[in-house]
Amino acid sequence: MKKLLMVLALASVTVAGMAQTSETPEMKYSVATNSFWSNWFITADLSYAAFYSNEEKGVDIPKGVFEDFRRNLGLSVSVGKWFTPHVGGRLAYQGLQLSDSDNEKRNYQNVHADFLYNISSHFRKDYDVLPKWNLIPYAGCGIIRNSYTRQKPFAFSYGVIARYRLTERL
Repeated sequence: MKKLLMVLALASVTVAGMAQTSETPEMKYSVATNSFWSNWFITADLSYAAFYSNEEKGVDIPKGVFEDFRRNLGLSVSVGKWFTPHVGGRLAYQGLQLSDSDNEKRNYQNVHADFLYNISSHFRKDYDVLPKWNLIPYAGCGIIRNSYTRQKPFAFSYGVIARYRLTERL
């Protein structure tokens, strides 16, 4: 009887082992990832900013975005990485010179880290193809420095990046 139980136990282990090797796992919920050195990006841009302060309330100051005293250029530089086709992160620096209500220029620097989410990649099946159009909302936090008051308050950043590919490299 003992020998019969041993033979049955050995046969059941063999059958179970064969059943496991005959099936292939389904990869329907997998996410494509790459090595640490893949999918890095660098961006640099110039921006136009119009600054409105609380000091302007109740004062007769022109409110137009293109008024001479509101014309301010800014610089933005960032370095980031796409961890998956959907999720990325970046570190960014923005330097602005803004005019206040007394028409005096004030320097601002904003350093922030952002979480990026590529909505467009949800609608694509092939990750290898470079898309013509991407819609990427982002949110983050950092510090903004006012050179006039020497304060460094905590700041939130958020927005949407609409990216259109002109060529393979642009």
